Parts: sequence; C-alpha cells; structure tokens
Amino acid sequence: MRRMASGRLSEVFGSETIPLDRYVRIWGTNRMAEKYLAQISDEDLLTLKNYAAGINKMVEQMHVHPLEFYMFGVSFEPFTVRDAITTQYLFAVLMTSDWYFEMTRERLLEIYTKEQVDALIPHNMHEMWDFGEK
Repeated sequence: MRRMASGRLSEVFGSETIPLDRYVRIWGTNRMAEKYLAQISDEDLLTLKNYAAGINKMVEQMHVHPLEFYMFGVSFEPFTVRDAITTQYLFAVLMTSDWYFEMTRERLLEIYTKEQVDALIPHNMHEMWDFGEK
C-alpha cells in the first residue's frame, strides 16, 4: 500500500505499473504530505512519529514477514511519518466518489481564480445536478 500511495509500484512490478505510478503522482500524495508536514503541530507530529515507530518495532520483532515480502522479493523498508500521511491521502482519494472532480478543481485553482473554477466545476457536486427543483 505504501508503494502505491507514493507512486512506487514499478520498483517491484516493473514497467506494467508505470501508468498507475504516474497517475498516483499526478494526484500528488507526496506533495500533499510535504504540505501537511510543513504545517502540522508538534503534538500531531509526535503522534505520527510514535505510530511509525510502533509499526517498525512490531516488524522488527516478527519472525516471519507477510507473504508478499517473500513472493515479490522485497524487504521491509522502515515505516515513516510520510508513509502514514501518503497512505491516508490515498485512502481518502479512493473512498470518495468525486475524487476526479476534486483533483481537477485543485489543478485548475493553480491557474484560475476560485470563482472561475466554481463556475466550471462546483465544489459541491450536488450543485451540478440541481435543475432548480426544491
């Protein structure tokens, strides 16, 4: 999941997963994680550091790793705060039904004003389907 969340599946699976890696990198989970880390409170950062340390400690104590490590010939990379954030962002994107519109809105906001983008793609997707009926 971590490799998928940061657009790194091709490191294990080769060229067949490059399109998916590109797609995830366009979503910008790594950029969002960097932005989040730049503004996170010390308390939240400590919580995430402890979370990552707990995962790493658990894996360190395992006698046998999960099957996928052996199947794909990869070794465990220490879990990081960034991994926690990028994975959470990936889950959030995958669990929302309007992720494509939100991603498009964010990219358009880099170029156009909020008002212009709102006219093209309403922030509340229900507005797109409002035909004036109450």
